[in-house]
Amino acid sequence: MSVRKISAVRRSNFGGRPRRSIPALNQQKRERKLALERELKLVENLMKDAQTRRLFELRSRLPRQPMTVWTDFDQTWDYTELGPDNLPDWEQLTEFMKLFIGFDIGMEFNSGFSFTAHILPSLVTRWSASKTGLMANIRQNLRREINKQGIRTLPFCVVAETRTRSGKSRTKPHLHGYCICNDALDATRFKVALEQAFNPGLRLLGKRHAVEVEPSYDHGGEEFVGRAAWVKYFTKNVDRWEAILGRRRLFISRSLLQMIRDAWGIRREE
Repeated sequence: MSVRKISAVRRSNFGGRPRRSIPALNQQKRERKLALERELKLVENLMKDAQTRRLFELRSRLPRQPMTVWTDFDQTWDYTELGPDNLPDWEQLTEFMKLFIGFDIGMEFNSGFSFTAHILPSLVTRWSASKTGLMANIRQNLRREINKQGIRTLPFCVVAETRTRSGKSRTKPHLHGYCICNDALDATRFKVALEQAFNPGLRLLGKRHAVEVEPSYDHGGEEFVGRAAWVKYFTKNVDRWEAILGRRRLFISRSLLQMIRDAWGIRREE
């Protein structure tokens, strides 16, 4: 598996192959960890630059310009940490960084919605016992319900999780992610799709609703502060092996991936 992918992998996944053809997994994990550390620093600098340029806009009484961190409309590069030449190539980005870029697009244009969706235990049992497995059924059912709602090209990502908030204990499988909606009604349609795919009948699990969809926000209540918090939260255990989930528990729709790639190209002035 590529170092840029953040899903789980272990040696038993390569059973039947000659020993010398099995990749050095521990080395890959170390390289992935270093890549993620570099990207977290990159995110930190991008957000610092966003705050710097926002301050210039306010002082100059200029309207808010989305993504001015990467385009020098206001000629503030002398005061910022980064320019297009400092940004890595698309091929060097990990899936974590791509998820952050997508979340940032939603925040910049007030079109991002974050979600959590629980899955009925009966569906988990049935899907896990099927030949295709749990994750394949999750993707298939969500795609089918999205198509029924008429939002086939809606950009979204989803990660399956089986750990509690702290990550120390196991819990029932559930989903986290976000979508980008130009129309707020699409967020409602996406919520209906989640409900029909994983909790038909709008059932409740305990005291919490089975599906929650809400506008994305900056953690801490300040613009740009903690913008990576949600992505860090729902990917925190994505590289930990869980037999019920298998290797790939992350899915990014083609429409979202293309949007992310275009946005990164703009930032690099390609």
